[in-house]
Amino acid sequence: MKFLVPNQLTSIFSLLIFTSLLCSCSMEDTATTENDLFTADLKAEKLENLEDQLKFVRQSTMKFHSFEQAAKAGYAEDLPFNPSPYVPQMGYHYINVGLMDGVFEMDKPEILLYVPNEDGELKLVGLEYAVPIAASPEAPEGFMGEQDHWVENPNVAGGAWTLHVWMPLENPDGIFAEFNPNVPLSDPSL
Repeated sequence: MKFLVPNQLTSIFSLLIFTSLLCSCSMEDTATTENDLFTADLKAEKLENLEDQLKFVRQSTMKFHSFEQAAKAGYAEDLPFNPSPYVPQMGYHYINVGLMDGVFEMDKPEILLYVPNEDGELKLVGLEYAVPIAASPEAPEGFMGEQDHWVENPNVAGGAWTLHVWMPLENPDGIFAEFNPNVPLSDPSL
């Protein structure tokens, strides 16, 4: 079953990704934080299986439970393009354009998925990795094993490979499923 993305979402994603690909300048912050050191220590460990990888991702993205931390990390920049319109069973997509470099890095998802509660407070529900097809004609290796199935999304700047990871919100359809029935069909704050 294919999910049709509204034209507005397609235009926003396309413009955002196209802009990031045109801008070859790096937006890296050279300041080292305590969390960066924690993540670097985790990278040094040998990740032997999918469970280890998912634990690593969970630990390295814990800070994004706070939307303020996500904003400080670059996920709320490039307004008015962030966030995307609300996508049923996904939520709002907040993209960190600086991470759209064509490289899969477990601890650096390009997109964070949030759903507001009834009071409008954003709650992290999932992560999404996005690798432009122009940078990787084949689906990235991604996680160990055969469970992660990258989706070719032609609606993102001429095409991108995307992969959802449903954490912290559990997904009865699987951690890598494209949609999550536990995410409301519409914005609960409206």
